[in-house]
Amino acid sequence: MTTVAPNGPLRLGALPLENWSMFRIVTVPSRAERERAPPRPQPETEGMSGTPGKLIGRYAKGFGLATDNLRHCEALIASRIALPSVMPGTFNIALDASFFIKPDAAISAIEYNGWEVVLLQRCTIGGRAAAITRPHTHEIEPKPGELYFGHGLAYVELMAPFEVAHTFGFAHGDQVEIELDGDEAWWTAALDRNWGRRRASGMR
Repeated sequence: MTTVAPNGPLRLGALPLENWSMFRIVTVPSRAERERAPPRPQPETEGMSGTPGKLIGRYAKGFGLATDNLRHCEALIASRIALPSVMPGTFNIALDASFFIKPDAAISAIEYNGWEVVLLQRCTIGGRAAAITRPHTHEIEPKPGELYFGHGLAYVELMAPFEVAHTFGFAHGDQVEIELDGDEAWWTAALDRNWGRRRASGMR
């Protein structure tokens, strides 16, 4: 097992010291241990191959760190996931069950903070294109007594070219539904809705 720790202080922004108890050190399995591990369970989603599945949760309050922590990666995130841009910060959704990202792209540890990889997965909310973002450490479940930090598996954070809560009028605790795992036509249509444009075919 390899203990992961930053080569310097964590970029915690203006987080008060008394809130640091939510942050803990994680233990990452070695490659051999990962290869021996059983397949990761995935929640059941509606839809079949080529059609989007769904995740349902509730709009939740985050730690308030994503805006500062991801600011220098915003252009990279948009480029890697093929969004026109992303707004600062994340829109947070608490789920009823664990969810493992199936990444379409990633931001390397060197590009992010030196020790975490940010996993990216395409999704839509309200029919508009967005991205699920999650540091890989949030997918590592600690053993009893091990230290850990992050939101965990029953939680997703979205980045989008628009302010999600403002655009759809969400208040904390409201039910939220996102779609994922669609095909290229699904993603292209969602991007067109982001731009508010008509494609050459005349379809939205």
